[in-house]
Amino acid sequence: MKLEKVRERLIELEDIIIKGLCERANYKQNLAIYEHNAEQFKYNNNFEGTYFDFMFKQIENVHSIAGRYNCFDEKPFYKGLEECQVEREYNSQIPDEILKFSKKINFSPWIKIGYLNFINELCEEGEDANYGDTTLSDIFNLQAISKRIHYGILVMEAKYKDNQSQYDKLLSQNNDISIGSALKNVSVEQKVLQRVKEKSIKNGFKNPNKIVKFFKNCIIPMTIQVELDYIFSKKE
Repeated sequence: MKLEKVRERLIELEDIIIKGLCERANYKQNLAIYEHNAEQFKYNNNFEGTYFDFMFKQIENVHSIAGRYNCFDEKPFYKGLEECQVEREYNSQIPDEILKFSKKINFSPWIKIGYLNFINELCEEGEDANYGDTTLSDIFNLQAISKRIHYGILVMEAKYKDNQSQYDKLLSQNNDISIGSALKNVSVEQKVLQRVKEKSIKNGFKNPNKIVKFFKNCIIPMTIQVELDYIFSKKE
């Protein structure tokens, strides 16, 4: 629960996301996979929707059966998934307060919107017909991004433990603005963005500022919002 250890985990997830985004950029936008009932795809079971949703929900259903979404930082993108059929302990070292809150929060719908909008900027326009590989790349990236953002629950708990008296005082005063300011550490954010840029270059991405912008405008703000939602839950 130490903040330093939690941030080390965030860096690991950061590495996974950057590599995944760079790999997605190897394919064109392939917007047909996000198009409802696109002419490129025919379904034998009268499925109505996108090829992306067709594949992603099936994969999530398997993950749900195997227990993935019993973990506090794993959130599904779809509803109506089958129940877990595997008995094991997923959160043995996670405090009950975090587990209780994590069951109430899911930013996945907003993460999906932000990511799919970003595809237009990340990838070259057009179709290359690598629809299956493109979809699997998207699924991998979305799950990694979601995990990183929802890990903000543990980030906030670590920050709270480091300075509990300050946060309790601000909470008692209903000082939402000050809490938000306390969470937004500009120097830490700049270090993250610099790392993202350097790692993007290392992974061979020619325009690293695109990925930096995605972290700055999507991943980091959503992580902070998860932190805010968690800290405010302590007032309930």
